[in-house]
Amino acid sequence: MQNKKIELLYIASDNNASSGAFLSMVKLCALLKRNYDVNPYIILPCNGDGAQLLEDSGLEYEIIRSEDWIIPINCSFKFYLKKLKKSLKNILAVFKIIQIIKKRKIDIIHINTIFSYVGALAALFCKKPFVWHIREILSNIDNKIIFESAGYKLIEKASQIVMISDCVNSSYSQIKSPHRKVIYNGIDDHRFFFPKHNIYTNENLKFICVGEIYKQKGQFELIDACAKLKECGINNWNLSVIGRGDINSLQEVINKYNLSNKIELLGYKSNVQDYLRESDIAFIPSYCEPFGRVTVEAMMSGCLVIAANSGASPEIITNKQTGLLFEAKNSNDLCKVIQFAISNKELIKNIAQQGQKFALEKFSAKENAYNVYELYKNILGENQ
Repeated sequence: MQNKKIELLYIASDNNASSGAFLSMVKLCALLKRNYDVNPYIILPCNGDGAQLLEDSGLEYEIIRSEDWIIPINCSFKFYLKKLKKSLKNILAVFKIIQIIKKRKIDIIHINTIFSYVGALAALFCKKPFVWHIREILSNIDNKIIFESAGYKLIEKASQIVMISDCVNSSYSQIKSPHRKVIYNGIDDHRFFFPKHNIYTNENLKFICVGEIYKQKGQFELIDACAKLKECGINNWNLSVIGRGDINSLQEVINKYNLSNKIELLGYKSNVQDYLRESDIAFIPSYCEPFGRVTVEAMMSGCLVIAANSGASPEIITNKQTGLLFEAKNSNDLCKVIQFAISNKELIKNIAQQGQKFALEKFSAKENAYNVYELYKNILGENQ
């Protein structure tokens, strides 16, 4: 591929500006286009607010409607049949993608998540190499591929399967392929790195928790831990919760503990970096983060990060060196860790600084783009 641009077809599985997978895709494609000899063209499966991010980044895209192949583990037969009916549109989607591959003389296809498969079928038809990026652990969200055996056999045909963490990699024993590689997500350091951030400058501490709100994300345990802090007489804090989801249920718990004057639910915010820069401690209480995009964003911003010791969080955080860990789903332990953080300010400042340094070195978007570009070159070199 020397002296020739790599024509890349990138297949998205959503069109959502608040999706971590979508944000990772946008930044990756923008850097590949700007810094390397890669010309990305993105396929979106539906309308949505993510397309604006592509336009802002100067990336070409096209909407080809398709249906994912993911269903709940215990879905009803009626839901199953409805899913199959919706999936008929994928026949046309595959045909349209094949036409794009031929028209644009695509060299390699990159599938952004495990949710979408139409790009793989088109790549196989055109005998083109394809990369399959797996960013989620389906079993943790009680989902599965509709035809599991056939689905995993299709994934195994990928030239390379990219896992975003060791945690994700170890979660897919169903995939029998030697072409598996861990490449951590890349975070936009221009947006999140804030070297001037000094935590603990005010007596009243600012806590923050960013992420979609539902049970497995652990916000309910966080509220419980905050209630225990209050019971212990520790009141020099306020918590901001940013994210979409089950806001009403979380507000009910806040009201139950009489914490409305301490905890504010802000909903979705596109400028989350501004809130991180004003915060002292960021919480990642999720039961099992496949990677932890928000974890790294908070570390880069200079916050102390307190995360559950599950999923990929222990890959990112070394306890009491680059952040603090607590026992997942255990609000009592979380409360104790928060008390430790409040009582050891000088130590915590140093830990936050070390976390920021580590995140910048290990998880930058530039590093991610370089690793993916090298992957493309190796695949295309082998296919020549």
